Parts: sequence; structure tokens; C-alpha cells
Amino acid sequence: FNRFNINDINYEDNRKDVEKLLMLFNIEELNELHRKFDFRILSDDKKVDNGNKDEWSIEHIKAQHSEITQADKRRDYLQKEKESLIQLDNSTSDTELKAQVADIIPRIDTILASVNIDETEFKRIAELIDREIDGFEIDDMHKLGNLALLLKSDNSSLGNKPFYQKREQVNEWLDDFSKNIPNSTRKAFLKMYSPQEYALDFTRWRKSDFDDLFKRQKAMLKYFIQGC
Repeated sequence: FNRFNINDINYEDNRKDVEKLLMLFNIEELNELHRKFDFRILSDDKKVDNGNKDEWSIEHIKAQHSEITQADKRRDYLQKEKESLIQLDNSTSDTELKAQVADIIPRIDTILASVNIDETEFKRIAELIDREIDGFEIDDMHKLGNLALLLKSDNSSLGNKPFYQKREQVNEWLDDFSKNIPNSTRKAFLKMYSPQEYALDFTRWRKSDFDDLFKRQKAMLKYFIQGC
């Protein structure tokens, strides 16, 4: 590895190193269970969007809206975020969080009512949701606590779906023997790194979940990288 502090390493600047670290994280966790990582790409003839064979890639657990540039995709993203926030409101007893959700949903409705969703308005509301509901700053999106290992074909099919939809899809894949879902990726989407009460909230991936995963990653990678 190049010598980076684990608190600074990120998807945008150190993509190859991040992929290696996620692979190593999986291997180290499996070593504790006396199991081996399955390196096989099960469908060797499977093609991804660029026509190349499948390979390992990095999945953002919480979707990165910065890559959404088409107006119809902005609308779909905000509609799904609204659905997720409604689920969150129904599942939480946190009065402050419920008040934040009640404030943001009408703002989403106003934007959705527009014929064309302005890019600036879209980014503003998406970042507001990230910050006020999930506790994420922009830089957090690309750090290890929000990243997991998946095959590129599976990564592409998840796209920019909200967490609860990604989680449901990963759950289905776990029963599909044609899939190879890494153990640590499975644990992340099932919120198995979060021992607190909020781990029972499967609607969203919030900063508290990020922190729990990142704490485990640092513990498992402490002999391999600075800053652990």
C-alpha cells in the first residue's frame, strides 16, 4: 500500500488502495472465523456495462448523489429519498428526528412539483438530507466507513438506490448461489457493525452506522496502515 492515514484515505483520491483495503478487511474478518475469502468471480463470462468481464469494485453504501446529472434521475432519487424518510418517520420515536423529517418532506414535494428539477436545487436538498437526517458531510461519502466490496455487475445494478432498497437487494442475493457477496459487505448492509438501538433502523445508512463500521475497519487494518 501507499502510506496513507486511514482517516484520510478516500474513494476519489485513492481508489485502488481503497479496493485493496476492503479486500484485506474481508480477509482479516474471515481469518477470525477460520474461513477463507472467496476470490472467484462466479460468472466469468458475465459482462458489465463497458463490455469487459466482471471484476471487484467499490460500492457506496449510502448512495452518492453527486453523479446524478440527468433530470429524470434526480426526480427518481428524490422520490425514493422521500419514501425512505416516510419509513424513517414511521419507525423512529426520536421527536427531533421526526421534526427534521417533517420539515424536509414538503421541500422535496415542492421540488418534485417542478417540471424540470434544477441541478442547484437538487444538490441543495440532497446535501441537506445527508447533513440534517443522516449526519454526513460531503467528505464522509467517499471514506472507508461508507464503502463496501462488490462485484462490478452487482454494484451497477444497485446504482443510486436508497439504503433500504440496496439492503433488500443484498438480502435477496444472499440466497442466490450465483452471487458472491463478501462477508463484510453482507454485515454492513445488515447493520451488524452497529450494536446500538439505531441498528434496528434499516431505512437509512447514517453517520452512526458509518462510525461503527469504520471503527471495526480500523481495528482489523491496524497492522497494515497508519492512523489505526
